[in-house]
Amino acid sequence: MRHAKSDWDADYSGDFNRPLNNRGKSSATKMGAHLVDFMSAPDLVLCSSSLRTRQTYTLLSAAANWESDIEFDDELYLSTPMYVFERLQNLDQALNKVLVIGHQPTTGIVASSLIGGKLVDVPTATFIEIEHNSDNWSDVGIGTGQLSRHILARSLD
Repeated sequence: MRHAKSDWDADYSGDFNRPLNNRGKSSATKMGAHLVDFMSAPDLVLCSSSLRTRQTYTLLSAAANWESDIEFDDELYLSTPMYVFERLQNLDQALNKVLVIGHQPTTGIVASSLIGGKLVDVPTATFIEIEHNSDNWSDVGIGTGQLSRHILARSLD
């Protein structure tokens, strides 16, 4: 998932600390309320530690009534797609469902790569569900997944 819309006009110290704007807060909440209808809580959330991704997770999970283990990861803030793949490949095999909340362009590149290169539109607050074709996280790689849901927050208005 990509974080919700941030506030470019807010008084903040650096991009890392940029908060969500009102539309972003609303979108994250709407997405959570929508996801609760068909998706149980992820076993683990890997979330960039930037303010806007943390706020996105907080609003999303509250609206979805999710209680998941969460890891805030500084490296997800400016990560490469390879870093995300490595994080996924090294997950505990007991985990079934993992949500990654990050930033563009990495989120879109990872999603596109997982499904074999088809471009995926990833505006703010977009949720992408990809089913993996293996029971082993270590097998995650290019073309190993299938796109099962692609939900743009703006489609929920």
